[in-house]
Amino acid sequence: PFIENLNVNFAIVENGVVELQIININGQKILSKQSSVNKGNNTLQLNGLSKLSAGIYVVKLMMKGEVIGYQKIVKN
Repeated sequence: PFIENLNVNFAIVENGVVELQIININGQKILSKQSSVNKGNNTLQLNGLSKLSAGIYVVKLMMKGEVIGYQKIVKN
């Protein structure tokens, strides 16, 4: 669980731009962030999430318009 800051860890097979989306339980996109990443293991840090309501969210990772992964997260 996180309160204000969140680290999202993931691995990709090529260099590129990743879009990270936070989606609420109703399927609404709450936040979107793009970042250039390198092949291999990566970590994206999201700060200032204290305004999000407590609950369960989904992190959706996309690259080149395709979904490359999901992670369930819990906000305290």
